[in-house]
Amino acid sequence: MVPARPRATILGFGAWGPLGVEALQIAMCARAGRIEPRPTRFFDQRGHRISVSRSVALSDDLLGTARIAALGAHALREAAQGLEQRVPGLVHIEGMAPPPSNGAARATGNTPPGLPLIVAVSDRVSEEDDTLLASLGTLSAVKTDPARSTLIRSGHAGFAVALMRALALLEEGVAPAVLVGAIDTYYDEPFLLSLDRADRLNALDCRGGITPSEGAAFLALGWDTFASSALGWVRFVASDQAGPRPEEGEAMASLIELAAASTGPIGWLLSDVNAEPTRTAAWAAAEHRAAGALAAQARSEQWIEELGEVGAATGALLSTIACAYWDVGCAPRSSTLVALHGDGPERAVLVLEEIPRVPAQGVSRPSMTPAAAFAEAAFDGPDSSIPPPRRAPSVAPPPSSSTVQATPPFRASVGVPSLHRFAPASAGEAPDEDVRPQLRRLARDSLEDIAIFGDLWRQREEEPAALTATLEQQVLDNLDALVALVRRRPAPEAVKEINHCALEMSFPDRGRGFALALALGCIDDEEAARAAISAMRKAHPGTLPAWETGLRLASSPEIEAAAARLLRSERTPLVRVALEVLRARRAADMEIIIPLISHSEGRVRAAATRCLASIPDPDTVRPLLEARLTDPDDGVALAAAEGLIVLGVPSGIAWVRERLEHDLTTIGGMSREQRNTAARLVALAGSERDFQLLVDVVAFDTRAAEMLGWYGHPDGVDLLIDLLDQVHLAIASREPVRGSDLLINRALHRITGVTLEPDPVAWRSWYEENHSKLPRARLRFGALYTPSLSLEELSRENTPLRVRRDCALELLFHLGPAGRIEVDGWSMLLLEAISSLRASLASGEIRTAPAGTFPADAR
Repeated sequence: MVPARPRATILGFGAWGPLGVEALQIAMCARAGRIEPRPTRFFDQRGHRISVSRSVALSDDLLGTARIAALGAHALREAAQGLEQRVPGLVHIEGMAPPPSNGAARATGNTPPGLPLIVAVSDRVSEEDDTLLASLGTLSAVKTDPARSTLIRSGHAGFAVALMRALALLEEGVAPAVLVGAIDTYYDEPFLLSLDRADRLNALDCRGGITPSEGAAFLALGWDTFASSALGWVRFVASDQAGPRPEEGEAMASLIELAAASTGPIGWLLSDVNAEPTRTAAWAAAEHRAAGALAAQARSEQWIEELGEVGAATGALLSTIACAYWDVGCAPRSSTLVALHGDGPERAVLVLEEIPRVPAQGVSRPSMTPAAAFAEAAFDGPDSSIPPPRRAPSVAPPPSSSTVQATPPFRASVGVPSLHRFAPASAGEAPDEDVRPQLRRLARDSLEDIAIFGDLWRQREEEPAALTATLEQQVLDNLDALVALVRRRPAPEAVKEINHCALEMSFPDRGRGFALALALGCIDDEEAARAAISAMRKAHPGTLPAWETGLRLASSPEIEAAAARLLRSERTPLVRVALEVLRARRAADMEIIIPLISHSEGRVRAAATRCLASIPDPDTVRPLLEARLTDPDDGVALAAAEGLIVLGVPSGIAWVRERLEHDLTTIGGMSREQRNTAARLVALAGSERDFQLLVDVVAFDTRAAEMLGWYGHPDGVDLLIDLLDQVHLAIASREPVRGSDLLINRALHRITGVTLEPDPVAWRSWYEENHSKLPRARLRFGALYTPSLSLEELSRENTPLRVRRDCALELLFHLGPAGRIEVDGWSMLLLEAISSLRASLASGEIRTAPAGTFPADAR
């Protein structure tokens, strides 16, 4: 085994297949889990139609070599366009404006010479090499060098062979750049039938097989002198033959170890493993054998589950997707190892590495001019040993006129949604009519998944934070896929396309509302925000909470202006949504809010009061909030009281006490929801003397027992044990049960930190033994309460959203506006806020009361 250890730059990449008509679309759709096998006209041995994941843009009548050429031409052209964008003048693409003449090109007046083209295909391809390569060049309109172009027939490992051939040409100095890629399709009846006879196809009654697919991908590689313009490096390529027991993974493990010895521990693995048991077992064995070559937090991914089985194109597609991830900023690591297993003994690995970006002060400049590169290249024959030049003086050429520059760069959403920019109105690139149905179908499916995941995410208040974060990222993955599919259009046309996809969705209106609000709200265009508001105006009132959530989470600043305009609406439900959106985004303006705190409808006044309390102007806000304490609607007064508590104004908690005492003695006035809100304010913001008030609340409604746990007074333990005993007696006597033993048990744990079953006997025994040891102060999990304990619970992955809300409110009451943390936003922003507040507490920047102090006594 002789490993190859080359270094070449990656200057362009392109892909085409069922998940999109460019590399970005395929990468984002694979990231979102978009795969949809569609039935073909071919039948398996059970009489069922065979399903293949295939491009909608290609006719089902296009077969064989013609299909191979059609798949590859688009991907080849995209890779060449990327090369032209990064290093203008190295490649000639028909139909594009030629690069400015300079150097040797100016002297001869010729276009750049053709580049070598190395293509890996399946060994099933019967076309002559010259014919297929010529078809690719003609269909792609990319000028190639036929004399130095090669077609490599192989299986999964074929791309590694092609890559080594391309690197050899670069090292020989034959050309400054080489186009290398792979193409394959499983949409081939004889081949599908042979797979079916071998029971290798997935079917309803046959799992553990493959999902046949098709695709093409290309890389444009260049000398290392172009590193300043390049996206990445090809760091390592090697191949080997498996031994007599391939299931043991020995050959692959050796290759991984060899790669690690050359490039460092492997942190990101991309394998071609599909669902077939033999491949799965062999890959698991190889990973186990090569464990010492992997980084501590190595990430292993099998994207074939999203791409389908693409045969010889696998290595090229995996490499291209990795490049796309680096290009848009969502890759988990800066280097990746691609592992390839042939159906026979062939095994291969390649290592690609991202080149860190340096912020440019202007147009990026290649290390040497294309003219100098061609002048120095040895074009006399492939046997030339003249190495490529390593340094050359250069005069940077003007920017290319390539149409790839028409659309602004795409940035992926990682943790929070990106603000997506679309093509300018004068330079949009509408897709060809033959690919429009494919893109629209994928876009509709992405929008539908945003609706599904968004609805699940917002509803699961009892689920742990880790699951919420996972659902959030699935929403963002589908958002990016949707944008990638429509971004070549100008923003107004893209908005129309998204609205069209929404009309075709089969998901209920609530999910559609969330999806539309988020998708349109993440477009950097005023018309998109207007379109979101316009669509919301037509929506059913029952879906408005979903619209509100989507608008609150969206990234476009235009949402705030659109929401402010909505305040003039005569439809009060829309006004309430606008107020909640402005409050959550901290974008409320005093002038537009003040008139609404006197609105005729109580729910609007309450929303306006909450919005008013979010404005960072305490001197102006305080008297306005105090005036709202006299509002006849308890909902409005409670919102005002909460705002005053945050500002540390005693009248806020004083009003809550007085109103709650009056309601308990007169038994009427407040609704159960309002009473629970008032009790929560007392529990989270009250003083030590409020214990009896909370006891009275629990006596009135035992379902409020959990508030005693948040309050944290040690005397609450005895009362909670009595309540637990009453619940168990009611259950035993089959009487109506008021309260929940689990909620009571949770309150006991919150005060004491002790974990026991909800058994009153066990708790009574513990209490009799330990009650004298409990400090006479506010407790949390057995310790004297400090804000750091709320912060710690807030940061745990297993803390549900409902509890996180109370923790955040508690911090706000204890620390004032400096302790504000938004828990209903994106999890990444929540973690950043927690980290910042923890640092402020540790440094003493925010002063806190002595441990065990009740909030009202501390301020």
